[in-house]
Amino acid sequence: MGMPMNHSMAMMPMYFVTKTKLQNFIFENLNITDIKGLVAVCFVVFTVTFLFEALKLLQIYFQLRVRQDPLSYAKTDTTVTDRSILLTPLLIPVDIQQIRKQRLKYHFYGCLSHMINLAVAYFIMLAFMTYNVWLGISVVSGATLGYYVFAAIGNQITQKFTAVTSKNQASTVDSESNNTSTQADSTTADSCHM
Repeated sequence: MGMPMNHSMAMMPMYFVTKTKLQNFIFENLNITDIKGLVAVCFVVFTVTFLFEALKLLQIYFQLRVRQDPLSYAKTDTTVTDRSILLTPLLIPVDIQQIRKQRLKYHFYGCLSHMINLAVAYFIMLAFMTYNVWLGISVVSGATLGYYVFAAIGNQITQKFTAVTSKNQASTVDSESNNTSTQADSTTADSCHM
């Protein structure tokens, strides 16, 4: 038949409620008993959800750094103080080990960022699964505002890394096409002189 019901165990509603009291919110014995407590919890959930969008941006940044062309490190590295056009080519990493260390470092940071993102996402899911309307509004509004703020920054970062990579690829293609056209011109000139 059914499992015997323990009277001390409170059933969680499976529908949205507007109650101001929450029992065992996320952790056991974390009870919200009044409107002030609910407002404080809603503010915390809103802030965590807002910052979750920034954490997703941070993970994207680390992924871009891992996939970055090693020849463009000097153009995007924030630790470089002198960015003059003449000195930038001198900042290119010369050792394959240095490139591997750089990529491994950003991959490690990306893994840490992913772990934190996963933990925060489950926290947000648990807050929403209380089926409290006010907490649901906090989650949705925090995510919306966070996306509005951090998506613009994310687009700028993505454009920065793709612009640097595409410039390097374009200059490589241009130099190869110049070499090819020079070789073709010299072959044509040589065949005329034979």
